[in-house]
Amino acid sequence: MSRLVFVIEDDPGTRELYAFWLKQMDLEARMFPSADGVLRALAADAPVAICLDLGLPDKPGLELLREIRERQPQVPVIVMTGDDGAQSGVTAIKAGAHDYLVKPILPDEFDSAVLTALQRHDLEVEVRELRLQLGRQQRAHGLVGQSSAMLRLASQIGMVLDADVPVLLQGETGTGKELVARTIHENGKRARGPFVPVNCGAIPKDLQESYFFGHERGAFTGADRLRRGFFEEAHKGVIFLDEIGELTLDAQVTLLRVLEEGTVRRVAGDREIHVDVQVVSATHRDLREMVAEGRFREDLFFRLVVYPIDLPPLRERVGDIPMLVGHFLRLYAKGMGLAVPEVAESTLRLLTRHLWPGNVRELQNVVQYALLASRGEPIEPSHLPGNVGGGTPPGQVVDDPDVITLRDPVTGELRTFDDLELEIYTKARSLTGGNMSRTAQLLGVGRATLYRKLNLTVA
Repeated sequence: MSRLVFVIEDDPGTRELYAFWLKQMDLEARMFPSADGVLRALAADAPVAICLDLGLPDKPGLELLREIRERQPQVPVIVMTGDDGAQSGVTAIKAGAHDYLVKPILPDEFDSAVLTALQRHDLEVEVRELRLQLGRQQRAHGLVGQSSAMLRLASQIGMVLDADVPVLLQGETGTGKELVARTIHENGKRARGPFVPVNCGAIPKDLQESYFFGHERGAFTGADRLRRGFFEEAHKGVIFLDEIGELTLDAQVTLLRVLEEGTVRRVAGDREIHVDVQVVSATHRDLREMVAEGRFREDLFFRLVVYPIDLPPLRERVGDIPMLVGHFLRLYAKGMGLAVPEVAESTLRLLTRHLWPGNVRELQNVVQYALLASRGEPIEPSHLPGNVGGGTPPGQVVDDPDVITLRDPVTGELRTFDDLELEIYTKARSLTGGNMSRTAQLLGVGRATLYRKLNLTVA
């Protein structure tokens, strides 16, 4: 089915030319000689892009642009302008236009602008769907964040919900691997079955087979009763094998047989017991390296790693920190009988600059600490533990707004290039009073680059 593009142009010949170009791109054009009827059509249909002439006979094009943006902000608008084209185009970009073209317009310019607009439309649709999916998971499971890293994670989780395949979760300690495993269980085919979490590193090595596969009464000294293993308990459900790299080679052999044959035999047992489980495993180790060193079986590795999911460390999703802080404050304030406090901007700056070696789990502990220290009052830097930058007197400015430093003023660590770049763009915009043309000139970058960087800053 053809994709629809609105063309709002008062000149009949130009309208027909645009329609011809769009047809060559396998796009359907709907023509409007004026602003009349555009908003009604916008409410009824779903164009993937809009080509808008600023010189309309019945309404200023910029006014119509603002109305379109209010009603359908996700639809990219390409502005066509003639008189004083550059200045009009800059004004239109500020009003929310995706791009502008100065008449007379060449076919290649038109095609390039429309294709770029379509790419933006498709990306925004995809991101919106991922945000909705992630939002549902957040409400149900506490997977909080809307950074690009979390959107990718939500997409990966969605891929395995109906697949019923072995999943390997890889990530640093504290990134939330069990939370993701529970999300897969509670939203997948096996939601009605049990979820059995197992910390492989906490089981004595000489008892791993007994714990996983069970034992008969009298199997060994102290086995005074029959015990069902973890795999039997997880029948028709999901077993979560955390820290799978801690299994002994003997236990790995038996686990491989379970995955291949779908049966277990209890220690000292004489019969095979059928088990139907989905295996979700997790590790912070490099299993490929362990395979190369002979500490992890290669055949088991390929059985477990049907669909690997990498969990991002918190330092790669610092934009999620304010949302996470709010989530944890709401979670813990109620249990402490406190109102949810505000968080000072200086505190958030410190939190976003910390390296978070313990990831979300560390942030969770810091929020609990700060909530106790503040007793419901606004959380200032002085309420944070010392390793995160606590001790700054309440109300003191942590950094000079006119100075950009290479090192974090609290930790002394070198700041990331992305952090410095975003601060430069933001402060340059502030210096020019928000004038985007002057900001681009000041930084020596193109307008498109400037808008892209500032959109990242806002996000």
